[in-house]
Amino acid sequence: MIQTLEDTFYIQPLPSHLIRKNEVKEGQPHVIYRRSIEEFSSDYHVSENGGKPIKRAKPNRHRRRKRQATHKFLEIALVADHFAISASGEDEIEYHLLAIAHIVTQLYHDSSIGPIKITPVIVRLVLKKDFGYDSSSTQSQRIKALEQWASEHFPHSDRDSDHPDAVVLITKRSSGGIASVGTTCRSSHSAALSNDNGLGSAIVVAHELAHTMGVVHDGHNAAVSCVNHKNIMATVIPTGLGSMKWSACSREMFQNFLRYKSECLDDIPPMSAVVQDPKEFYGKLPGQVINRDEQCKMIFGKSFYACPQRLTYCAILGCTKDGYSCYASSTVAADGTRCGDRHWCINGECVDDGSRVINGRWSNWSMLSKCTRPCGGGVQSRSRTCTNPSPTNGGRNCIGPAEGHWQICNSQPCPVGSKSFRQLQCEEIDPDYKAHYTSDTCSLTCKKGGTGYPQRRNVKDGTRCVSDPTNRDVCIHGTCKRVACDNRLDSEVKRDRCGVCGGDSSKCRFVQRKWNENCPGFGASKACPVLEVPIGSTSVYVEQDTPDRNLLGIKNKDGKYIIEIPSYSRTVYAAGSRIRYYHEDDIDINTVYIPGPTTDKLTIVFVPAGYSKTGVWYELYDPTLTSNVGVGDVEWNVTASWGTCSWKCAKGKQKRTVECTRRDDGSYVAQKLCLKKSSKPAVERSCNTQPCQPKWYSSKWSSCSRTCGKGVQKRQIHCRRKISQWKYEILSDSSCRGTKPSGLTQRSCNKVICHAEWKATSWSKCSSTCRGGLKKRSFVCKRLNDEGALVTAPGILCHQAPKPNPTTMDCNKDVPCPAKALLIRYRGVGCFKDHSKASQPRAIPEFVQNFRSNINWSNINGTINRCAEFIHKNYPENKVFGIQYYGECWTGNEAEHTYDMYGSSTDCWNQVGRENTNYVYEFY
Repeated sequence: MIQTLEDTFYIQPLPSHLIRKNEVKEGQPHVIYRRSIEEFSSDYHVSENGGKPIKRAKPNRHRRRKRQATHKFLEIALVADHFAISASGEDEIEYHLLAIAHIVTQLYHDSSIGPIKITPVIVRLVLKKDFGYDSSSTQSQRIKALEQWASEHFPHSDRDSDHPDAVVLITKRSSGGIASVGTTCRSSHSAALSNDNGLGSAIVVAHELAHTMGVVHDGHNAAVSCVNHKNIMATVIPTGLGSMKWSACSREMFQNFLRYKSECLDDIPPMSAVVQDPKEFYGKLPGQVINRDEQCKMIFGKSFYACPQRLTYCAILGCTKDGYSCYASSTVAADGTRCGDRHWCINGECVDDGSRVINGRWSNWSMLSKCTRPCGGGVQSRSRTCTNPSPTNGGRNCIGPAEGHWQICNSQPCPVGSKSFRQLQCEEIDPDYKAHYTSDTCSLTCKKGGTGYPQRRNVKDGTRCVSDPTNRDVCIHGTCKRVACDNRLDSEVKRDRCGVCGGDSSKCRFVQRKWNENCPGFGASKACPVLEVPIGSTSVYVEQDTPDRNLLGIKNKDGKYIIEIPSYSRTVYAAGSRIRYYHEDDIDINTVYIPGPTTDKLTIVFVPAGYSKTGVWYELYDPTLTSNVGVGDVEWNVTASWGTCSWKCAKGKQKRTVECTRRDDGSYVAQKLCLKKSSKPAVERSCNTQPCQPKWYSSKWSSCSRTCGKGVQKRQIHCRRKISQWKYEILSDSSCRGTKPSGLTQRSCNKVICHAEWKATSWSKCSSTCRGGLKKRSFVCKRLNDEGALVTAPGILCHQAPKPNPTTMDCNKDVPCPAKALLIRYRGVGCFKDHSKASQPRAIPEFVQNFRSNINWSNINGTINRCAEFIHKNYPENKVFGIQYYGECWTGNEAEHTYDMYGSSTDCWNQVGRENTNYVYEFY
């Protein structure tokens, strides 16, 4: 062993069979191996399974063909040993090996290798259980065993169709790789070994195969001008940008080898000799087929998956088995691995994948949903989904709510004694819970005993916001929404002073009176009636005129007190309304307020306490009386001034509230009455209409113009200002303050080789200029390289590509040949009559073709020639033909005897007949 700062070399005697083959006559020849790539790795316990016999392509009975110098073929026998088979499993190892080989091919087709490309071709796939070494064996021992085995199993002559140019071993429980240096085309087989590092093994295999072709490490000896640790020929497995590229030094050495020392790579293996890539790889990058999780499993084992915190990384693949500890593999994420919306990894960098951005659009609104409550006013809505289309490849989500068109439903009262919707929700959690209302009106809070238990969730849609049964407002998605008297959400309709929803205040009349009667006795049983409140009354207010110990009381239709007498101030709900009773001190002025409208009979009574007579004032809007309301009684009233402008510039909006109200008391009336008087003042106006200040703007990069083959991305950097909420105006650079942002406005993207496809050549010339011929075309295997150039590729790479058809096409079928060219001789006989009556025979009996649709009136001879050609071709025995009706072609096998049976005619034109007239020609 010889160890330098950059490399470790192993020197071993050349096997005896190779000495005999190379006719060595003196001295002991040796072979040199380079242990070239080191990596940081850990040992993992793997299960071991049995091996498989050699898998080979179909027997090759064809001689190899020499090929052009721009393409070289490296025929490889790819071998997996017991350790690699055990790690991947016998069911997966073949797929595993071919995935690695697929990436190796891409590396050798990269433009960085130079103009002459190498196509590695797997001609043998071997799963060998026993090479005679164990897990402690060195790389040198393993590659020696590989060479010994290959020498015994494969022909030594490159002329033999079963001979591989290189034998590559994938092993496990090792590290890095090793190769026989400079042996390709110089010995019977070159040999290379790589530790199985998942898809990252492809870089090691490509590296070691390069050594067999004489390519040295970057930064070492002949490659001293190239930076180490960056490209494929680094001394340590490279990661990040450039890790899948060849350096300029490697390129030079490759091209020198391929021009002058690569004769064994000139033969083209027939398709039957090639082990094909898995079909899943056609048209896709490796990372599209094998995702991050699977790449991690291939390296570390089936319990590993991609680190969640490193899903946007491409320079190195991070793997974990617990979601927290992240192990860095010694390889980049495979090309095509996802690293974000519309982004994938290419050459260790996260770039735009070129897919079209599709913004989401809403579907149609659904039918109304089921009502959330069976009574008491639930809600229902329509829904829609952002699926028309769905946002794809980083496209914008739909703007606006997914639920809408909310409306109140089942507004009829629930049966007397029913529990509230909020109470039912608390009992679902605990039957002993009681609903509790807080300032957070749409949050569910339940009480048990004296303790409240917030449930950390919103009440269900359609739950009343407050406990007041006269308040119809409901919760929707955790927000309290106003419900107007017309049972519509966020409606502007209100009750007028008569309690009529959307009324004009004409269905009642204001009444104000004083009750001042003597009421003898003492206590609630001796109460005297003050006011019989009519059903539908509003704004009922009753008040004693002086403070004393006398009381006011309220009785229902059954004559029972709604509030126990005596009682202090309280609020109760009865007759469809809130009733506020005020009584604070023994000597006080009692008041009763009922906003209404009432739904049942109520009676206000005076409860004497043995003191002097007290007067009682009362007022109300009496629904049993009506009033006249005209346009002079109402006016538009701004009930809320202009709000804050929605934007500071570029045409914001501001709103205010305008209602139709009575002039005397400012109470609400329906706006239809005001509209008879004048139009409604504006409730919305523009504000801050001036454009915003100019600013520098850098747009996002556009989608890559290609998904492979070097596309282009563009962006804009310019000065602009906002002139409306959705519109900008581009200005000259001088309009913006400060320095214009620097940066590219165009850049390359997806510099990755496209998959090969069959491309059709141009159609050949037609084989005949008339009467029908054939055009032909062929197909060439082509691909866009990573620099965007369309280059010819080996046909092997198009094996899975669909081949277009057809390869031939009819042409010039409708082009008649000139008469002289066809050697057809005919001459005009003359113009003759014909009959079209069914009772009489035709002068020329058979109508054989109609050329009227293609008449060239300036050259009628073309029509005559086509008829002559048609008769000559299809009725060669016939001696005459006639042209009737300018383009109808007639003939018959005895027509030379009958064409003149009705006599001659002068009704022909330019040597063709008109209707019921033949111009007759005879062949000679």
